[in-house]
Formats: sequence, structure tokens, C-alpha cells
Amino acid sequence: MADHYAQGSVAFTCTAQEAALIEEAWQHAADLDNDLAPGDPSAEFLAAFPPVELGNLFNGLLAIFDDPRFPRFGAELQVTGADQCRSMATAIFNPTPSPR
Repeated sequence: MADHYAQGSVAFTCTAQEAALIEEAWQHAADLDNDLAPGDPSAEFLAAFPPVELGNLFNGLLAIFDDPRFPRFGAELQVTGADQCRSMATAIFNPTPSPR
């Protein structure tokens, strides 16, 4: 029996502010997944992922995952840009689960 894996990548252009929000969400999710205390969320983060219950500023972010106990995007994120106005964000999705 053979295992078959699909891998793909997505590239999109966004503003520097949007790229910063994506990076912040990625970092908070990684912190939560690794049982680390995430840093303070920015106002932009809270506007994009408003808390659904009081007392947990990150449950709005956790709500986007199928299982909020495992906030993994399953992708690598690379953000590059030559100036303050534009950044390129590339996500490479890999269906192989990350080892714990």
C-alpha cells in the first residue's frame, strides 16, 4: 500500500499591516499549541478575532480551528517585502501532522 501526499502553496500580496496581523495570529496559535503564554494581542488582532467569551482573549482565534485544543495551521509561513507598503505572504501547506 502506498501513501499519497499532496502539497501545495499559495502566494498572495497584502499590505504590511495585513502581513503583521497574519504573523501575529500565526505566533499566537503556535504559542497556544505549545502550551506557552502568548504575548498581549494587538488591537488589530482583537478586531480580526474578537473573543467569543469573556476571560480569554484568544478564543476568537481558536474558534477558526476544527479542534481548538490543537491550533495548528498545518503550514509554513514566509512573509517578505521590499518596502513598508507591500509584503508577499506564502503559505506552504503540508498535510503531514507535526510530531508532538
